[in-house]
Amino acid sequence: MYYVVSALAGLAFGGLTGYIKYFVLWRKLIRNESAVLTSRQLYLKMGISSLINILILAFIFISRNIVPCDFMIMLLAAAIALSLTGKLAPMKTIAEHIKEDS
Repeated sequence: MYYVVSALAGLAFGGLTGYIKYFVLWRKLIRNESAVLTSRQLYLKMGISSLINILILAFIFISRNIVPCDFMIMLLAAAIALSLTGKLAPMKTIAEHIKEDS
């Protein structure tokens, strides 16, 4: 049961932070249908997204002695949740707003 609670805590934390990260990074496209991104902006946002994922996992690592859950299970579950929120994001909609650089 201890491992199940740790996995659920990791999934919840990773999913929530991944969801918030998605809306913070892509809010311009979510709010404005006519918004346009350049390829450079897209790659910058993708890099920032990866950096935020690393920071989220580092936070779990740093708080491993504070949170009363199994560290490895929570870290793995959070990584899976972050990955799924990135994959489930409507990238097709985002891709429609990209303008090719000249």
